[in-house]
Amino acid sequence: MNTQDKRKIRRLVAGITLFIAVLSILVIAFVNAMAFTKYPFAGFFFQPNRYVSFTERAQWEGMKNGIKPLYRLEKINGEQVTDGTQALKKVQCMPDNAKVAFTFNTDYGVKEVNISLSKFTLNDFSVTFLLPFLIGLFFLVTGFAVYLLNPFKKIAFIHYLSSLFVALFYSTVLDSNTTYWFYRLFALYPLFGAASVHLILCITASDFMRKHPITNALPYVLASIIVGVQEYYLYSNYSASLLYMLSPIFLVGCLTMNFVYLFIHYITTKDIVARRKIRFYLIGLFFGTVIPALWSITFAFGRPLISLDWAIALSIFYPAFTGYAITREDLFNLESIVRTSLEYIVFTGVILASYFIIVAVTSLAVQKYIQSTPFIHTIITILVVVILLPFKNRIQTLIDKTFYPERFDTLDRLNDINVALSYVRDKKTLGVVLGRKISKAINLRSVGLMYPSKDGKTAIYSSNRGLISIDISRHAMERIFLRPGILEYINDLVEALPPRAKRTELADLKSLSAQYFLPIGKEKIKGILVIGEKIDEGTRFIHDDFQFLKSLYPQIEIALINSELHEQKAEQEKFAAIGEVASVIVHEIKNPLGIIKVSSNTLKRRMPDDPQAVEMLGFIEEEVNRMNDTITNFLNFARPKHPIKRNYSVEEFSAYLTNIRPE
Repeated sequence: MNTQDKRKIRRLVAGITLFIAVLSILVIAFVNAMAFTKYPFAGFFFQPNRYVSFTERAQWEGMKNGIKPLYRLEKINGEQVTDGTQALKKVQCMPDNAKVAFTFNTDYGVKEVNISLSKFTLNDFSVTFLLPFLIGLFFLVTGFAVYLLNPFKKIAFIHYLSSLFVALFYSTVLDSNTTYWFYRLFALYPLFGAASVHLILCITASDFMRKHPITNALPYVLASIIVGVQEYYLYSNYSASLLYMLSPIFLVGCLTMNFVYLFIHYITTKDIVARRKIRFYLIGLFFGTVIPALWSITFAFGRPLISLDWAIALSIFYPAFTGYAITREDLFNLESIVRTSLEYIVFTGVILASYFIIVAVTSLAVQKYIQSTPFIHTIITILVVVILLPFKNRIQTLIDKTFYPERFDTLDRLNDINVALSYVRDKKTLGVVLGRKISKAINLRSVGLMYPSKDGKTAIYSSNRGLISIDISRHAMERIFLRPGILEYINDLVEALPPRAKRTELADLKSLSAQYFLPIGKEKIKGILVIGEKIDEGTRFIHDDFQFLKSLYPQIEIALINSELHEQKAEQEKFAAIGEVASVIVHEIKNPLGIIKVSSNTLKRRMPDDPQAVEMLGFIEEEVNRMNDTITNFLNFARPKHPIKRNYSVEEFSAYLTNIRPE
């Protein structure tokens, strides 16, 4: 297991531990809230410090009798109350429908209210607790899912952290007003504002934050000071003012900073994908945090402009749109759904209804003229269904082609590319074909194929615009692109922690004007499909584009393997041709050698009295024999060998295997 895998496991374990811990708190809060419904209810909540808690249930007896949030409870039936726990026990020990006198200390003096205790109804439970509990659970699950998709991204962890704070805040609302087990969690809410500022800074000022890491800590320092003050005064007279005024003011300041950062980044960046991402952040921030913050700030200084129920319900947009923006992949095509879904449903419904009506009428008409048993009638109905089904399917296909033509065009485009790839025999041509075909299919400025050179020290980028040599080795390609078959966004490589690519390597990749990379190859990378920007500025990649590119993966891998085999075959054919030429040359050399040898023997016989000449002729004969042996050995090596068959015992075969095992 390499270091990268170990780090991923540690981060996943940390994320799962946080998830289990927060989920356990949510479950305990749910159980406590369910237990509270058994007791009589005064029509309002009071905190441990005897302050009346916020509520939006205007039909409750407390609200009908003029009790407002931040009133301070002094007495119950004339008896002094020291804290919220004592007051809660007094009320819960009383019978249902009991008449109770509550005395409050307000800004206008002492106020006494007589209230009849009532049951905490299912409607009260659903709106006051179940709704925020479910939304808190949604925050938790969404944040965890985004973190699982991107465990190495700092931005995913910060999003997860902010989701945890909101999940704790929402899901323990009722329990913090009844059993007080998780009352202190309310004081942690400013940390959500700090996490949101950190999240937006990671997106809009990533380069600045790398140079000035202290900017990460500043929002948390200020939030921690507020939390510390609130925790210190939590059960005192000052806690209500701190909780209801200081936290909303801080959160509004954080949100204002977020909108300013996003707006500046939106008007300065030229990255189309980044702009689309910012739009999703803005939607999530507006509905998910601005409206709850508006309720909090107006509640702290007067009458709230929006009910808490609506504020909590609308907050669900924050994790959905923020998580969607973080993943940076189109999980669905919003424009297509909004534009065609209603009409498509209507037309499809009409076709289905017409089909069933025609089947029913036809079946009844046929049965009218055929007097038989119910079994025969059933068989007739099935036959009518089968006969009319092709006509219904053909009409449905026409409707599908009208509303979703790109789905039907995709198959034709894939077939066209697959046919073209089947004739490609080298990687250079493969890059050209892919660049031309894919660019035309999904309207891209450029598409090319990057593959390692023969020595593996550099890479070659091939497209319909030509060849480019890139200073990236095969090892670097495997280090940068960890997951074959998974589309990698260019900004993900920049933001990866730890960095997977060096600065020079990132500069080379950016020079290709790429938006996404698709690594090809299972055991080792054989090539990388480099996907450029859309031709029309402002047009974004949609889910169908990603599916189209991913569906090309197997065929491109096969084409790369075929090109490698073709190169190997070409090398083998080259060597075979050289061998044939060498054999011809050897034969041509062998004939003169025979003549030289015969001639030297003749001369030796004719000059027996000249010792020096005989010696020289002996040298010639020896060299001819040596050259002849060399040529014979070469021909024997090049000539195909015929297998020699013989029997071996099991012991001999076992000994042979033992000898070759190290090799």
